[in-house]
Amino acid sequence: MKNYEYVDNAYWESDDRSVLKCIKLSKQEGKPDNQKKKEILQFHRLLPDGAECPNYKEVVSLFGVARIDEHTKERKTRKDREGKEKRAIHDQRKKSAELEELYKLKLQAFEIEEIKNSEDRTLRSKLRRSKSVAEMNAVTSILIAKELGLFGAAE
Repeated sequence: MKNYEYVDNAYWESDDRSVLKCIKLSKQEGKPDNQKKKEILQFHRLLPDGAECPNYKEVVSLFGVARIDEHTKERKTRKDREGKEKRAIHDQRKKSAELEELYKLKLQAFEIEEIKNSEDRTLRSKLRRSKSVAEMNAVTSILIAKELGLFGAAE
């Protein structure tokens, strides 16, 4: 009787089916059956001396090529989905950080005396509604220049 078993989730690590990954659960002496040693193993079809790997053959004969193909396809689909989810979360966090930074910059802009004391409600409103740092900087510059009288004759 074997002191180990393979978990039914083996998958191909390479497209040509020459490398196989699987999980092996081994019984440990003096421990209950529910406390098995878990090993993630990788088997190559051929050993360095050119002979076939007996462990590779054992896993393939145990689960079959079709079942391993199915696991490989499921794993690839799952990994692709997880990658998309991680990218979406990353993009969302990045966007949130950018908006937070923009908000802080707007607060700093409204602390500038010329902007704080300005009565030009249109430009102040545009400053509040700006959606990027570049837009905020442009409106801030225009508003300060207007308050300093740099646009020619004062109104």
